[in-house]
Amino acid sequence: MKIYIAVDIEGVSGVVSRSHTSETGFDYGHAREWMTGEASAAVEGAIQAGAKEVWVADFHGGNGFRNLLLHKMHPKAQLISGSPKSLVGEDALDDSFDALFLVGYHTRNRSPGVISHSINGVVVNEIRVNGQALGEVGLSAAAAGHYQVPTLLVTGDDATAEESRALIPNIEAAVVKWAVSRGAARCLSHEMACEVIQDAAKRALGRRGDIAPFVLEPPFDLQIEFTHAGAADGGKGVPGVTRMDSVTLQYTAENFQEVFDMSKTIIRQAMSGVS
Repeated sequence: MKIYIAVDIEGVSGVVSRSHTSETGFDYGHAREWMTGEASAAVEGAIQAGAKEVWVADFHGGNGFRNLLLHKMHPKAQLISGSPKSLVGEDALDDSFDALFLVGYHTRNRSPGVISHSINGVVVNEIRVNGQALGEVGLSAAAAGHYQVPTLLVTGDDATAEESRALIPNIEAAVVKWAVSRGAARCLSHEMACEVIQDAAKRALGRRGDIAPFVLEPPFDLQIEFTHAGAADGGKGVPGVTRMDSVTLQYTAENFQEVFDMSKTIIRQAMSGVS
């Protein structure tokens, strides 16, 4: 089996603030060690369940997508670090993989959960595909579904587990913390969180026949609602994008990989409208 593990930081146990997620934060050094440990626990669980090849990709935008510590990563993992890169496509997840794991993920913006946001918490209110609101879990799972790859595991807080199960009812969800508010959580120790993740990864691969890929049907209508008109001003110049109202941009495609990558492009461009 060949497994792809995408790793974010906001869903890692102990992570509750920008001090943990930003490379300039006082607690960032601790958080990236916890992030690396939880990713390695998922690798170990996958290997124990029979995986022969495991790729681990750093998808937290802080520090230029260079948060995972290679010298502390599981020795059998292959680390994809740095930017630019995509979750799917060339040199990324494709139909040669048997499963996607999402480690350290979080809920979408305007939802309960620790540090909830959708790609960019400064400019994005909501991302919708064919009228359905999707956060980073949903977008990533649908991108994998484009290649018929099932998303078997998500790790994060209790709200993220609930959001993920609403999209993929049989997904294995490893809860490592419980949201008290957007900026506070009841957290497992790092050792216990890693144990929970390792066990969940093993179970997930053992149940892979019961968990179908998350597949959305084309054509795909992508709508991104921004926090203010200035962000929409910045993003409206992307080729193929139309403006629906003062804060919402729209893009249509037949290929979900294109939708996934274009959502990132539009949001990056929208930041140019933020003063």
